[in-house]
Amino acid sequence: MTTSPHDRSIRPPHPLSVELAGRMRGVPHARVLDYCTGNGRNASWLERAGFSVEIVPDDEAAAFDRTDPQPLFDGIVASHGLLHGIATAVPGRVQRLARRLRSGGWMCATFGSTADRRFGVGERLDDATFAPLDGDEAGVAHAYFDEAALRTMLAAYFDIAMLDRHDAAQTAGRWAHPQPLTGAVHWFFVGSVRARER
Repeated sequence: MTTSPHDRSIRPPHPLSVELAGRMRGVPHARVLDYCTGNGRNASWLERAGFSVEIVPDDEAAAFDRTDPQPLFDGIVASHGLLHGIATAVPGRVQRLARRLRSGGWMCATFGSTADRRFGVGERLDDATFAPLDGDEAGVAHAYFDEAALRTMLAAYFDIAMLDRHDAAQTAGRWAHPQPLTGAVHWFFVGSVRARER
């Protein structure tokens, strides 16, 4: 499917946005948080699907993380907001997002995988964080996780319904990466929060 880089309404949503919508069918007046909304393709699609959507722009995520966790959401989608940054900071971000959900609320998110060809390449920021030295993401820190580490982190707050590796080239559009991704692997996570964290 060819999409315009200028019209978010006709870009296909990330598969995890579709997954989240399916998980929340039947939740009246469901409120969704699009964490690090990027170009807005997920928020736009979720709004058209009938959800009340609040967005957090990428450059406002750090400030949002420090705000009071009220009001609560029924679902959260983070299609790339947890891919970038220092790996040791991701568990705290996941905890803060869990606090934003009503008990039983759903989160769908992508995480970097150590199976990604970029793992271990570029500037090493810690054992699990590397920033490319060139290309369209030069200098952008990427956090990578193996399955055991990611399951341990997520299981502290969520009942894990799905944790699968996916070829990122199938989900990252040309508007995000002018050069097609090759060998990029992401984790797709779907889980329900067991109890609202305070």
